[in-house]
Amino acid sequence: MPRAKIFLSCGQRSESDEIGIAEKIRSKLEGLGFEVYLAFEQQTLSDLKANIFRALEDSEYFLFIDLVRDQIKVEGETIYRGSLFCNQELALAAYLEKPVIAFQERGVKKLDGVMRFLQTNCQEFADRRMLPSVIAEEVRGKWNPNWKAQLALEVESKPTDATMMVADEIAESRWFHVRVRNLHERKLALNCYAYLKHAKNQVTGEEIPLETVEFKWTATKLPSVMIGPKSSRCFDAICVLHRNPAEPFFFANVYCDSLRYFPSIKGPGTFSLTYEVVSENFPPVSKTLTLNLSRQLDEVHLSDPNQPGAVLDGAVSQCPPNTTGD
Repeated sequence: MPRAKIFLSCGQRSESDEIGIAEKIRSKLEGLGFEVYLAFEQQTLSDLKANIFRALEDSEYFLFIDLVRDQIKVEGETIYRGSLFCNQELALAAYLEKPVIAFQERGVKKLDGVMRFLQTNCQEFADRRMLPSVIAEEVRGKWNPNWKAQLALEVESKPTDATMMVADEIAESRWFHVRVRNLHERKLALNCYAYLKHAKNQVTGEEIPLETVEFKWTATKLPSVMIGPKSSRCFDAICVLHRNPAEPFFFANVYCDSLRYFPSIKGPGTFSLTYEVVSENFPPVSKTLTLNLSRQLDEVHLSDPNQPGAVLDGAVSQCPPNTTGD
């Protein structure tokens, strides 16, 4: 089950109780089923890029906790500034259009920094001890932990046997599919393309050179597809002919009219294949699968080494194949 990630932006000064508060908030949110990234102040630009920026981009939600910091005087009134670092993270979250829930401790200067430009209703609090419970109740009512802003690849449980035309003759073929799931609860995945990114002979250790060619999506002649929220599509990862199952028949499942662009994978043998799917509005996603090629058709299978039971070696699938051979 996918878990939505909350980017928790909260002050963590060691000389106060901020670290303890942040940890209690994280614990409450994890208890609700969320994954939580607790942002630590970074000292260098490389740290920001490697940690903060990446975590922000990968998070589904942004939780802003503005705690009282240094005392300042504005027009004779004694108020306090909040965390500059947290406000900078808030600006980045706004740029990335992340859903925001914001809390501000009583006494912090109102509408400071980027806060004045946001439509976020920043909730004031006075008792730090009650804050984790108050936040958990607010998050419970507004955010859903059971989704991710990403695509996911998985092997189909069984391949499909089908009849197709090959060189003006009828041939029996077997198709192995990879399913691509859109784990987002609302967003349509646009212009999704599938590729074989890396291939290696696991017995000899030989790296197989590859050209960039698009793989066919099942049941369509279009090179790219859209995948609806909480929906999925399959692409045709491998096709073999019954009469020669030890050698994949890439004529059937890649968009290519040049023989030198077809992957040169010939069995018998065991190969690791890394497939990648790119989308116009989702991060690229890849998965490495294991392909076993044999002269015996029923010994040909595609499997996920991280899921021991996920082996493609049957004869029925929910994904119909492309059977045109073009």
